[in-house]
Amino acid sequence: SGESFLLNLECRALDTVDVLDRVRRAIEFNHFRIDTANGPEFIRITISCGIAAFVEAEEYEETLKAAEDALMMAKQMGRNRVHLSERRKFGR
Repeated sequence: SGESFLLNLECRALDTVDVLDRVRRAIEFNHFRIDTANGPEFIRITISCGIAAFVEAEEYEETLKAAEDALMMAKQMGRNRVHLSERRKFGR
């Protein structure tokens, strides 16, 4: 569960894995303040990321589907992960 959003990064897929893993770790090790009726509470959250490279020869929806599938795989593998789509080898 949770919210989903899309980032469009112009870099090689493996560089994207590194960038998103650093973001994931930064979020994981932060405490986030939430103001409640009983006063402030601090919580920790994690994120899961799915990555797919856009190939100009295919439709945008195909790339989005591959990223969504990679996100589902990251969650199935235990959450708090970055997963690269395995639909093709990325040399870019």
